[in-house]
Amino acid sequence: MRRHDVNLTSLVLRTFIIIQLLPIVFSCIYLLNGWMPMSIGDRTARADIVLSAQVLKTYKEKQYRTEARTYTATVKLFEVYKGKKLLRNIPVNKNAPSIYNISNFGDRKMCYADVLDGKNYILFVTTYKQRLSAKYDDIFGAATKYTEANVQQVLQQTGEDSTNWLEWSSCSKSCGGGDQVRKRNCSLTESEKCDTATMDRRSCNSFPCEDAHDLLSYLGIYKLPLGVYHVQDRPGAFNITKSAKLYSPLTEIYPYKLPQEFSIMVSIKLKQFEGYFFTLSDLAGKQRIAIKFAIKNSHAVIRFEFYDDKDLSGENAPEFQMQLKENFWHRFAFGVSEDAVELYLDCDKVLKKEFPVPVKDRSPLSSNLMMALGPYFTGYGDSFEGELEQLVLCDDSRAARQHCSSVIDHTERAIKDEGNNEIDDISHGEDNNTIYKPHGHTQQPEVTTFETTTEVDIRAEWTEWSPCSRTCGRGVQTRTQYCGDNVISTCIQAGLDSEQARWCYQQSCEVGCDPACENGGKCLGTGTCFCPRGFSGPTCSTATCSINCMNGGRCVSPDVCTCPVGYTGTYCQTAICEPACGNGGHCIQPGFCSCPYGYMPPNCDPVCVLPCRNGGTCVGHNKCKCQKGYVGTDCSMPVCQRGCYNGGRCVSPNTCSCPRGFTGTRCHRPVCYPACQNRGRCLYPGVCQCKRGFSGPLCENLVCRKPCHNGGVCAGNNRCTCPDGYRGRWCHKIRKRRRCPTCLNGGKCRKRRCRCRKGYTGSRCEKRHTDNPRDKM
Repeated sequence: MRRHDVNLTSLVLRTFIIIQLLPIVFSCIYLLNGWMPMSIGDRTARADIVLSAQVLKTYKEKQYRTEARTYTATVKLFEVYKGKKLLRNIPVNKNAPSIYNISNFGDRKMCYADVLDGKNYILFVTTYKQRLSAKYDDIFGAATKYTEANVQQVLQQTGEDSTNWLEWSSCSKSCGGGDQVRKRNCSLTESEKCDTATMDRRSCNSFPCEDAHDLLSYLGIYKLPLGVYHVQDRPGAFNITKSAKLYSPLTEIYPYKLPQEFSIMVSIKLKQFEGYFFTLSDLAGKQRIAIKFAIKNSHAVIRFEFYDDKDLSGENAPEFQMQLKENFWHRFAFGVSEDAVELYLDCDKVLKKEFPVPVKDRSPLSSNLMMALGPYFTGYGDSFEGELEQLVLCDDSRAARQHCSSVIDHTERAIKDEGNNEIDDISHGEDNNTIYKPHGHTQQPEVTTFETTTEVDIRAEWTEWSPCSRTCGRGVQTRTQYCGDNVISTCIQAGLDSEQARWCYQQSCEVGCDPACENGGKCLGTGTCFCPRGFSGPTCSTATCSINCMNGGRCVSPDVCTCPVGYTGTYCQTAICEPACGNGGHCIQPGFCSCPYGYMPPNCDPVCVLPCRNGGTCVGHNKCKCQKGYVGTDCSMPVCQRGCYNGGRCVSPNTCSCPRGFTGTRCHRPVCYPACQNRGRCLYPGVCQCKRGFSGPLCENLVCRKPCHNGGVCAGNNRCTCPDGYRGRWCHKIRKRRRCPTCLNGGKCRKRRCRCRKGYTGSRCEKRHTDNPRDKM
């Protein structure tokens, strides 16, 4: 019987909980019955502003939510597709112009769009009082995934088809921070309906020049060797054919060993190419580091192969799936650290993958390697073929993230004629005796060749390669072709090369450095200093920071910045707010905080729409901390701990204002007016509770249970006041006296009795009687 009662109680409790949760669970499900989502194009047409952004932080905690349970998100702007003019009216921090706060997100169970930290979205927004708010023209309709297909639907609605974009131009600088630009046109018939920028601009090659090595220069591409040609419509780019043989010893860059942390940055246009793009091979025929393009399961794959001196890592090296368009310029960069490799493709980080072998088990590679564009040894596949604009090796793994910026600056300014753009190149301090100049890639090569397109069968032979043109450093070897009867014109008419050239390398040139290298720098054979990490300059005397000191900071020693007032951090990247930002705010510039909804800059002080009264303090959004004795949203309600009775009203702590007829600190005492007599107690205004022996509205009447006899008068509480000669509670007993009691109405005392006049009777003649028998006598 007892177990049955327990099960019944449990069933009732569960039923009650389910009934309580039903309104929450089904609050949005009811609306979804037969619901079909609105298309992205329709949402774009209805929204005031459409943009893509990354969510930096959401304020979902209970204290930050509004009464409607919505919350605010801080986002980093990628691109504005619609409403750019409206967005200009939204105030932003000048030090963080792409950071915005957008309110009115919420939980999906309430049909709101719920966004997550670190995720990218396309957001549909409206404005309210110079603030951004999520706009709902459909259930969950304020946000959607940031995908290429969704972006295309937005662009189609706004007349900004991505196919109208031209390709990004070449970077204006090869290091130290440059710009890239691109144009596009609006495809809508009525141009005034277009809400778009006509040109995009993004930063590129922001890595420092001191740590960068231009491999195009080391491979001799600027000299236009056999199989290398200028790209006519893109200054600074080169068309590499399969006939090109491009390689150079790595010792020209690193005399001792390859750093364990480095970056490789590339700007390239592929033409149906699968195979190795860039390799570092040892003299035994083994590839140690290689970048390979391939097709795997119908997806483009880029693979970073790494073999150390123990052949570790190898075939298990990281590979990345990606989207590459053929005949389209792409920028990608590898950031190689001791334990992982990061890939950045077209200014976005694709993925970070760790090496399968721990760093403690790997040995550093020596610099006795041959770097080549494509495989150095033919056993690894065909030569590389495509268009190449940039190939840079940097001594810092963090340089990959500075290859270009994903943040796009929309501008209406016209683009300069790309045909006149000059592309800066990286100088490597070559001496004046070098046969080529790194900055002179626009000049004609000193050694020329002619492309072979043999159509006539003519007997031809090559001479032996000539001695190297230099006894140290890098030089050139040449050879000549003899065909037919050694008639050169006949060979040329047949389309045969008459002369070929190749690079040759002897021992390092013994060249001293004057002045001497400082801070541990190594003097190279070119007479220049190879500086250790953290130093730069001709003599390695200038301290450098791997990340530029920010906000006006100054680099004073390797990776040590002196920060200006108002900033701190390793690179002066963190602003200081005094006092510190409260209530979940973030300091974005000295003395100024970015605050969540309901809190006010500069220090994120809470905002109470109704001011706190009676000495209360605002401690949260519309939340007051009240002084003792007060409660309420704005502390306007006093508290009387013992309450106010009989309709009394609490007007201050423990003080009641009483209605008419009541008094006391709690209005608990009624007031009778006139006051109750004979010690009667007032029960309610005008109502008295009388002591025994009293009655009447005011207890003014004396009450005796029996009537008083012999002229006695009721004195209250069932007692009579008796005249002389009588006694007892009711005056009913005769007191023994020696004489008559006082005779009234003219009566005479006779023998201790009163003899009454005619018309009166009683023991004292106190009664009037008209029919007295004695009178008849």
